[in-house]
Amino acid sequence: MLRSLTLIVALLALAISGANASEVILKTDGNGNGRTISFETEGPWLLAWRVNSNFRSQSGFELNLINADTGFFDSRILLMRGRGGNGLKLFENRGRFQFEVVSNFADWYLTVEQLTEEEAEAYRATAN
Repeated sequence: MLRSLTLIVALLALAISGANASEVILKTDGNGNGRTISFETEGPWLLAWRVNSNFRSQSGFELNLINADTGFFDSRILLMRGRGGNGLKLFENRGRFQFEVVSNFADWYLTVEQLTEEEAEAYRATAN
């Protein structure tokens, strides 16, 4: 468990630092509800997210992926309550998307990076 957590923290630091050849295609933040601007991806892409709140019992955060061409719901990415957290999620699909955010008493930060296939390999699950 500690090894997995260490790997996740290292990968998050790498993604946020821009130490690789990936291209940031969306960087946004806020503290309310709504939809982000649309963005277009060409294959594997990485979402780095962070949520902060000072209101443990009252805060909540929901993040959904929306198909920007149709405006329809694609998938739920995250649903959480409490003080917050952070993480990474690798997506393989290409297209035009936007995020729908529902945020109660929480500040949120989202970064989307276009990855090469080689970069995406670092984030894919492997069998032990």
